Amino acid sequence: MILVTGATGRVGRAVVTQLLSAGERVRVLSRDGARPAGLDARVEVARGDLGRPDSLRVAMRDVERLLLQTSGPTLVPAAHALEAAKHSGVRHVVTLSALSAGMAPLSLLGQWHREREQLLETSGLAWTAIRPGACMSDALQWAASIRAEGAVYHFTGDGRVAPIDASDIARVAATALTTPGHEGRTYELTGAELLSVGEQVRILSAALGRPLRGVNLSVEAAASLLRKTGCPELVAEAVVQDSAQVRAGRAAVVTPTVEQMTGQRPRSFEAWCQAHSRDFLGGTADLSAAVHVPAARGEALA
Repeated sequence: MILVTGATGRVGRAVVTQLLSAGERVRVLSRDGARPAGLDARVEVARGDLGRPDSLRVAMRDVERLLLQTSGPTLVPAAHALEAAKHSGVRHVVTLSALSAGMAPLSLLGQWHREREQLLETSGLAWTAIRPGACMSDALQWAASIRAEGAVYHFTGDGRVAPIDASDIARVAATALTTPGHEGRTYELTGAELLSVGEQVRILSAALGRPLRGVNLSVEAAASLLRKTGCPELVAEAVVQDSAQVRAGRAAVVTPTVEQMTGQRPRSFEAWCQAHSRDFLGGTADLSAAVHVPAARGEALA
């Protein structure tokens, strides 16, 4: 049995699909025990909350492998999950981290993810850490300003990243969960092409068939906007720091890991834009933010 946390996120859902395709028995964690909308009927649902350790032991009964996703500055949810995993006899934990956990100097976000990795590394459990970079779905944050103004606001300058599709992250995670030889390994994942936000906007403009303009904000203006949208002060600081890494060129990394582990090249940003065009033009995208903050939330993966 494989237990997947964060199964309602983009990566988590895709991991569940990959595991079912591989013939695995899958269980997902649900805070209230309700079955997430659209979840395959073959998937078990267990009531459990990473903030309530007493709820996790039952959820982890008969679980051999665990996909663990937590975020933010606190280590408490991860610590609860690992303690329950040890008590329940879980053999292997795959954690979704972030590329920033391996960058120097560490941003706040990188520090939070690295601390979670270290917690797992010293837990006594077999472990694998997966570090995705900027996720293509981060671009869905642009949807509101694209619809309203035909504009994309960002504060990464000409800095480049190699955005990766959630499905590619999921394929690597599923491989690590279902095949041997990944214990004690850290995998850094990116897409295949380095792109600035300006270049991403041009690709998206062509896919949507409408003109778009990129607006590069100062760090100060971006931080102010994040606070106005209700972003907590510490998280806003982490976003600014992580985006500064991009702006400085430290995130301009391309890794071959996806193709090496899965035998398939990562999806291109152009193909992703074409597949998600409806989300930008009136679909069901998350419109909670108008500023692009690549890989800054720590749920790049969720």
